[in-house]
Amino acid sequence: MRYIPVGWTKVYEFNEADQRCALDLIDEYIDALGTRNNVDIDKIPWDAFRTILIENLYGGKIDNEYDSKILISLVEKFFKPESFDSSYPLFDVEDEKIVPLKMPDGIRYSQFLSWVERLPDSESPTWSGLPLNVEKILKS
Repeated sequence: MRYIPVGWTKVYEFNEADQRCALDLIDEYIDALGTRNNVDIDKIPWDAFRTILIENLYGGKIDNEYDSKILISLVEKFFKPESFDSSYPLFDVEDEKIVPLKMPDGIRYSQFLSWVERLPDSESPTWSGLPLNVEKILKS
């Protein structure tokens, strides 16, 4: 939301409760598949996740067609089988000086936590699908 109006056209009240609801929903679906240790990626209901996130949880707060397209592109980027591949770039970066953010190569909670803790303190605007010069655009 920091990059309004370059990213979204206005501020939306996405909050921690929305995130908790989304994560709980995903947990329910995954738990229904059986053991979490060996989930078959092809059995994950990707379409259901995308639909609920886009149409209900987050999309229900969006009242602008342009912002809806942004949400759709973000959800479709992350909620697909390829996102489990450690070589899958979470965010593409055109600048060769910036290392693209990729999925951690791990299977344990501690490995993912370590990955999160190594992330930079401030994220690149490219992580939100925005150009690197977005700060300059906002200041002009």
